[in-house]
Amino acid sequence: MTHSERQHTKISPSGATRWINCPGSVILSATAPPQPESPFANEGSRAHELAEYCLEHRVSDPHSVKSGFDDIPDLQKDAVRTYVDYTLPKLLTSDYCGIEDQVQLTLGDTVIKGIVDFWYVTGDRLEIVDYKHGQGVVVEPRGNYQLVLYAHGVLSMLSKSVQSAIKDIVVTIVQPRAPHADGPIRSWQVDPKEFIEILATAISSVKRVESGDETLNPGAWCRFCPALPVCPAVAEQAKQKAREEFADCKLLSIEEVAALLKWAEDVLIPWASSMRGYLFDEIDRGQDVPGWKIVEKRAVRKWVSEDAVLDWARKMRLRQADIFERRLINPAQMEKLVGRKKIPADLIDKHSSGRTLVRETDPRSDASSSAAGEEFLEENE
Repeated sequence: MTHSERQHTKISPSGATRWINCPGSVILSATAPPQPESPFANEGSRAHELAEYCLEHRVSDPHSVKSGFDDIPDLQKDAVRTYVDYTLPKLLTSDYCGIEDQVQLTLGDTVIKGIVDFWYVTGDRLEIVDYKHGQGVVVEPRGNYQLVLYAHGVLSMLSKSVQSAIKDIVVTIVQPRAPHADGPIRSWQVDPKEFIEILATAISSVKRVESGDETLNPGAWCRFCPALPVCPAVAEQAKQKAREEFADCKLLSIEEVAALLKWAEDVLIPWASSMRGYLFDEIDRGQDVPGWKIVEKRAVRKWVSEDAVLDWARKMRLRQADIFERRLINPAQMEKLVGRKKIPADLIDKHSSGRTLVRETDPRSDASSSAAGEEFLEENE
């Protein structure tokens, strides 16, 4: 069974942030039309499968795994390598551990299930490790509902003697492809008080869901909701925002624009994307959708047969130097040949491909023109 095919209950730890903040999303998702798996979700599933294989077979380098994983690009295997480098040594020295384990936990009168990427117990320490392959949404370990629920589930399946010996619970996010000031591996030693508070919040939320609470509360947690393209609350919030912001014929303040952009990134843009995917799938099934159709993307020209082209080029008396390109491999490819630490640092230069607008919480340094000017003035005072 593949990672994407594993069964999850309608209330699962992986969706905890959503159903805790928006209990009605569970009922709405159950009635929403099925959505096609995105290519990003498929990439994440394949990366998880490779990571699982490496741990199960004690393979330290994902690049050395050939059979069955040829479709995974080298750069994505590099990301999996970061996860394997962190987890494999812990697996080999642990007292107890689990790889892609299904755990079940009781929240009040309800039992829910989830899949834990990796967990281990060594001495008096329990650590939950979750691999995030995505690069668009940074995930923090502190106060993470999903990981705390995983920890609760793992604890519940350990023997009483092992449970009583555990003093420290640590939850860790490994997210190699998303920039973060603390690096790709971030851990939080769970505070006992917060652990209890999160469980209490989860139990209360599960009771609301099980009682049929249909309250919808749009927010940043909507991004991965199965019901997003057909959610009436998101549609109403979009209309309300338009009424509020454009009621008067005046320019928006910079503060209003900043707040609107944040809301758009959290809700509006994911909503529009989910609607596009939903309508594409419906039209592809044969449903008539007024105003929309599916067309082929722009064609990209490529050679039908390189051998045939070479034969033609010889007849045209073209030189090989004119029809072939010779390029030095890039630093990442060179590292695979000789190892990460063997290339002299002075041979590599890193240049940004440009600037982009991000939120203030992003860990990267301010690159605005005004910031550069202030730095210049400070250096020349």
